[in-house]
Amino acid sequence: MNRSCFRRRATALAVVGTLGGCAFSNDTQVEIVDYDGAQQTFAFQVATVKTFRNEVPFGQDPVGEPEPTVELPYSPNITNLKGIHVEIRGGGSFGSNLCGGAGATNMTREEFYAANILSEPGPVEIQYNVNPLGVAVASDHDSMFLLSTYTHFDRVRHFFRSTLGDDSRATTTLVVAVFDTEAAVGCRAPWGGGPSLPILIADNAAYAGQADMFVLLRNTFSTATPPGVEFGINPGIIAHEFGHRLFAQNVYFSDAAFRRLVVDTYGSVEDQAKQCEDQTEDDVDDCAISAKLLSGMNEGTADIFAYLYIGTPDFLLPFSFPASELEQRDMAAAPSGEEGLHLYEPVPLLAKEQGWNHYRLGTLWSRGFRAGIVDPRSGAELGSNEEEARVAAAREFHGRALLRALREQGEDFVVNFRFEPRQLVRRYLQQLGQPQGGITPHSNVKSAACQALCDRFGDMPITPVDRAGFPADAQCAGFTGKNLKTEVTFPCTL
Repeated sequence: MNRSCFRRRATALAVVGTLGGCAFSNDTQVEIVDYDGAQQTFAFQVATVKTFRNEVPFGQDPVGEPEPTVELPYSPNITNLKGIHVEIRGGGSFGSNLCGGAGATNMTREEFYAANILSEPGPVEIQYNVNPLGVAVASDHDSMFLLSTYTHFDRVRHFFRSTLGDDSRATTTLVVAVFDTEAAVGCRAPWGGGPSLPILIADNAAYAGQADMFVLLRNTFSTATPPGVEFGINPGIIAHEFGHRLFAQNVYFSDAAFRRLVVDTYGSVEDQAKQCEDQTEDDVDDCAISAKLLSGMNEGTADIFAYLYIGTPDFLLPFSFPASELEQRDMAAAPSGEEGLHLYEPVPLLAKEQGWNHYRLGTLWSRGFRAGIVDPRSGAELGSNEEEARVAAAREFHGRALLRALREQGEDFVVNFRFEPRQLVRRYLQQLGQPQGGITPHSNVKSAACQALCDRFGDMPITPVDRAGFPADAQCAGFTGKNLKTEVTFPCTL
């Protein structure tokens, strides 16, 4: 099979909506695999999708461009899983293009994200039937998987756009998820390409940042025991992966910050060295581990966004991971029993160790975020049995502050590409103290966050990087942190 033109023969019946209606406004009923919170299990459920594009009239371009200019009976393009905001594609490969890109630091965003796609993924075609109730029901495993995945991505994108108010590329450009693709190192020259050497078949649900697309596993079940649901149909995992896109597209939101990313990816050795203003030996060490530290905080931020979407601290949901991993990532778990996680150790030192686990730094950040949430209007603390109120407060106030903090982090990179975790923590605390959405936050909002984050980040041995003219000054003066594992107290340096 030609993987760059991945297609499946369809036997679908068209689902016809209201005659004469707007082509993009009709509800389409589909059967998907979704999490049933009441039963705490995954099950087949009927979902409503509003965003399928209309079926392409006969004789038009099969990819659906241009759109019909006249009103037509609505026939949703379920077969190709092509929607207004989300599109599922298949095959293709992505990775380092050895024939282009290097040194091209003036490339546009579109050129940047295209440079790492060696062969374009093609359209997919799923097989489904329509039952007597008008519900589209997939007729094979892959079709069920892809229809479920499309629906989850569509919901997740809508949530971060409408509820958190994200206006970055993450929610304003097409969400592309590629099924059964491969990572490769090869050559795509302007004169017709070259060989591609596959190095990995993608059997995970992941965000490929340099190509700005999501990768979906194929026929691979989870690592849970007994086997559970695949990563790509677990909405907690999809929300986490989408969180990585939110992180990338907000940190590198401005043109200046994006240019720093381009130089870091394609610039010369000399240009890349200039991005990190090294002066002392400690600065050199800190710069060398910036990528690891940024990766850890990226993971934690993605966990936070998944928590905001799912609404429970065990956001990964059961049946996709072993119980031990679920417990380690659970944002409500107590620090006891974490002796092997090194959460409360000097992070920069650990990052230099071989095999350092960046997920543990992410967990430290995500748990600190959740522990510091109070009601933004009253300042009231929220108990362990008030998770619904905690999530509502975080969606209304704390999550939006985090999005703004990511933008500030990107502007810090414009001055110095070095990264240290407390740099982002301070930016978050700074934004948390600002009025937003017509709300002037209660003083307890920032105080509670300071305490929770001081306990976890307030005793680090290096100084956060400041941005000239707009420094991330200390945000928690006078607070005392407490190592939650050893009960040792210390003056907070956040």
